[in-house]
Amino acid sequence: MAASKNPGNLNKAQRSAVSHGEGPLLILAGAGTGKTRVIAHRIASLVDRGMKPDRILAVTFTNKAADEMRSRVRTLVSPKAAAAMTVSTFHALCLRILRSEHRAADLPPFFGVCDAGDQATMARRILREIQGQSAVRIQPGALLSRISRWKEEGTDPAAAAAGAETDADRIAARAYPRYEEALRRQGLLDFDDLLVRTLRLLKTHEEVRLRQAGRFDHVLVDEFQDTNGTQFEILVSLASAHRNVCVVGDDDQSIYAWRGARVENILTFDRRFKGTKVVRLEENYRSAPPILEAANRLIKKNRRRRAKRLIATLTGGSPVRFRAFEDEETEAEWIASGIAARIRAGNRPSEHAVLYRTNQQSRPFETAFREQRIPHVVVGGMSYFDRKEVRDLVAYLRVLRNPRDDASLLRILNVPSRGIGGASADRIVREASHEGAPVESVLSRASAIPGLSAAARVGVSALLSALGEMRETVRTKPLPEAVRALVERVRYQDEVESAAADPEDRLVRTNAVSDLARSAEQYARRAGANATLTGFLDDVALIGDDRSDKEKQLENEAAVLITLHSAKGLEFPCVFLVGLEEGLLPHERSVSQGGDGLSEERRLCYVGVTRAMRELVLTAAASHVLRGVPCPAAPSRFLEEMGFDVGVWPGEPSTPARIPPAPASPREGRGRAARQG
Repeated sequence: MAASKNPGNLNKAQRSAVSHGEGPLLILAGAGTGKTRVIAHRIASLVDRGMKPDRILAVTFTNKAADEMRSRVRTLVSPKAAAAMTVSTFHALCLRILRSEHRAADLPPFFGVCDAGDQATMARRILREIQGQSAVRIQPGALLSRISRWKEEGTDPAAAAAGAETDADRIAARAYPRYEEALRRQGLLDFDDLLVRTLRLLKTHEEVRLRQAGRFDHVLVDEFQDTNGTQFEILVSLASAHRNVCVVGDDDQSIYAWRGARVENILTFDRRFKGTKVVRLEENYRSAPPILEAANRLIKKNRRRRAKRLIATLTGGSPVRFRAFEDEETEAEWIASGIAARIRAGNRPSEHAVLYRTNQQSRPFETAFREQRIPHVVVGGMSYFDRKEVRDLVAYLRVLRNPRDDASLLRILNVPSRGIGGASADRIVREASHEGAPVESVLSRASAIPGLSAAARVGVSALLSALGEMRETVRTKPLPEAVRALVERVRYQDEVESAAADPEDRLVRTNAVSDLARSAEQYARRAGANATLTGFLDDVALIGDDRSDKEKQLENEAAVLITLHSAKGLEFPCVFLVGLEEGLLPHERSVSQGGDGLSEERRLCYVGVTRAMRELVLTAAASHVLRGVPCPAAPSRFLEEMGFDVGVWPGEPSTPARIPPAPASPREGRGRAARQG
């Protein structure tokens, strides 16, 4: 049944957002106020009012969020209507546009998407070529970050070189055109290109913009506070004609400026779209009143924000507590002993989370949790698609799809080992660079490469033979069957056996190899008759960052150690927000940069506070060990802003004390809010 007939006990503000008709709509959804539920009901309401489902576009940031939105909508409309809608991430939307308009975008029909690992490999190789013995050096990650910023700002390599002020900037500016040329030569786009090239296409080809914009009559964007400038302009290009654009977000939770997010997008939305209706969702269904009071006190210190105040719908709850310690070790021991006591009293380990600003802060807590025998996970493990064996096999598939993909071909050149050592690989690369030719064309005449060993020539011949056979297999066999055949044809299990001496590690690697075929099966089921190797590789490229072990870790019955950035979107019955010291939270780097840095740190702290459902404990240490030397720390300004007296520092005995156990609550866990999320 559609939303308008079954409003699902929506509150007044939620009903206002759901029932809004034509024209732009800005939904300011505070933490825990049920934004996903509102989006789903609004989509269902549009369908109920006669809007064709295939004329509705919903955009979010992760595949998990897109899947959740689809799932919510399916409970409110018919299966046929739900299937007809387009629910997509920004990058998937742009990839679809570029694939369908590749001629206008001046792209080869089978262009690939360069993932983060391949980007790093490319950057490393380019820097090795240009840095030489230079005293000033930059890391691949720093280079890619600069290039990403330049692309998002619309700065081409010539402008980057002209504007370079430091030695590091000049090195990056020299590397930038080489990086772009490497992508072009291999027929690849990186993730920034997906956005930038789409926006350029929409702005320079009016017929393309009209065709793409004409596909939809309503556009909805979730997590709007996380959009960058390019994403906002893409939205404007697609929605400016009908102006039926609904954006949902919370400027108070804008914490990703370091990767390009612009809080200004949500602060100025109604200036860009005149006549915008603004709806504030302020009723919080997650946290107890004392937690929301601390959150409201904190965030109101930010001057540039949309006025709103979280209002508790729950009652009771423990007062927010603050405890300071002499050092980080004692801080960790006190928290661990308290959680252990709570578990003995009947609480589940998974009800507890320790939140911190930087990954490095997890060490003393891991040690203390092990000593107390508390089951725990450290969120932020390796993505499945970042595993070596998976990246190796995906590289094979990419070469089968696009022989010009030098990065992938060089990755598999000697994997599994086939006698092509490092020196031989360098000779092959030099030959290709000298001729300006793809690596595979050079391999086809390996016997003519000076200095190439006999073993390497045999290995090259074996690789080319395998690739030729596998291209025929991919052409004639179902995709999952072709993936399994690839593993057997290149004898990849030999690579697993040689790389993993430990039987348990070998089993993990073998399972990862098998899982790739299962991923291909899942893709083939979703795509049906439209399943292709290109489609599967697009799927892998777009979900690689999204399919991390984070979700698997959170399914375990264990306490969670997690950074504030990773904790966004989650909730826990009991939260320990640690390291509330100047230099850590707020982080000294953000404060020293000026601008919006301090405000973003305050938003980050606010996100941490609002992860707590029943209990929130704030802690800090008066001393940290840096490079083996104890360094004094001052209390975070955020503590005073939340109403805590930090005049005496550290202020309480540092002797570990037991935190009073809360009543056991076997029904509560973690994840997105089950009631209104």
